[in-house]
Amino acid sequence: MPAAAALTVFTQLENQVENAEGAIVNLLLQNIGAQDFKFDTLAAKVIPKSNYVISGDKYEAELFVAAFSTTSDPIILVGDDYDTTKGELVGKIDTVPVTRGVGHYVVPATSLGPKHYAAIIKVKDPVTGKYTKEYPLVSSDGKYGTDYLVAKPSAVISPTKMNVLYIGVDNPIEVSVSGFSADQVHPRISQGSLRKKGGSKYIARVRKTGKAYISVSVTDDQGNARSMGRQEFRVKRVPDPIPTVAGKRGGGIKKSILLAQSGVKADLKNFDFDLKFRVVSFTVSATIGGFEKSKKTTGARFSPAQLALMKKVRPGGKVYIENVKAKGPDGKIRNIGAIAFRLK
Repeated sequence: MPAAAALTVFTQLENQVENAEGAIVNLLLQNIGAQDFKFDTLAAKVIPKSNYVISGDKYEAELFVAAFSTTSDPIILVGDDYDTTKGELVGKIDTVPVTRGVGHYVVPATSLGPKHYAAIIKVKDPVTGKYTKEYPLVSSDGKYGTDYLVAKPSAVISPTKMNVLYIGVDNPIEVSVSGFSADQVHPRISQGSLRKKGGSKYIARVRKTGKAYISVSVTDDQGNARSMGRQEFRVKRVPDPIPTVAGKRGGGIKKSILLAQSGVKADLKNFDFDLKFRVVSFTVSATIGGFEKSKKTTGARFSPAQLALMKKVRPGGKVYIENVKAKGPDGKIRNIGAIAFRLK
């Protein structure tokens, strides 16, 4: 090939290489940043470690600048928890409404105690325009999901039925401290015992009259214990029941009505607890032919001998039911008095 022709071919090849080089450079320049996310807003954000701080504790929070797009809304999904093995949410999954790039998650606080939820935020791939980029929610302590606590607006130690504690019975008590779950609250009583029923509910048993003190301590998330104070309660003996027959405490009664009764009852009037006292013995006395006669029985029922004695009493005569003894829920036997009837 002549030198002139070869030079022409060489020049053409050189131009083609330069053109290809320019096209490649332009293509590379066009793809620089193509996969970068575009944000148009910066905002200061704060993530507190806890929104509830008690006296003596410390408030902790993370403060930073967040960047987000107000023109490209992400998809935010919320579930009960996050499966790290499968990389997906578990439980009931809901979609969080998003406005100008910010999701607003609202859930009613219908029950007390610690709550947990997990979330995934999906954003558009800048290249494909599809929601293929997923970011699970990670809390400040590195755990997937986040926790919060639903608590009562105040901390209380209260008997649920009365203002005092009674000896020998189950006294229901509720103990709660705002900002702490029931498992973090530890009450103790100065006399007797406290038995947990579940949640914030306890049963208090006391042994002697006077006063009892319920002290409460809590354990925080770091395992540190602290005292939350104590409350004083009066301790009383359960009042004596009243002996009754046919619902009457005495007075006039028809002989037929008295003889139709099965026995004597021990009624606890106007008391906050539904307690039962059982009559264990009593004596029936009456004057027959100028002589006082009496018959004693064990249990709450009239004995045949007592019924026979009452049958002999004429209208206008008196029947006495005396030395009525009853056993309460504490197992102790009490003398609860007597009844006097005048037969009609």
